[in-house]
Amino acid sequence: MNEVIRRPRSTAAERAQWVQRYLQSGLAPREFAAQHGLKYSTLQRWVANAPAVAPAFTEVKLPPLLAAGWTAEVVRPSGTTLRLTNAVSSALLEQVLRAC
Repeated sequence: MNEVIRRPRSTAAERAQWVQRYLQSGLAPREFAAQHGLKYSTLQRWVANAPAVAPAFTEVKLPPLLAAGWTAEVVRPSGTTLRLTNAVSSALLEQVLRAC
């Protein structure tokens, strides 16, 4: 008879840590799961069942912007969105990206 060996169940705290690590990674869910030996469907379920957490923000002081519209938009897999105008200097862009 073949015996099925199952991985021990994770605790709620462990699942919350995995979800937090995934959200902070900036990786796509399939990529994160593959890199950490998790089943993609398991990670999806953990994320879907995770309690809603208010996003953490870091204040970044911006100079007055000259352009009225957005020049670029960056959206991370976690849903974080960064919109930029053509008036943003490369030094400020670097600071903003580090804060995200």
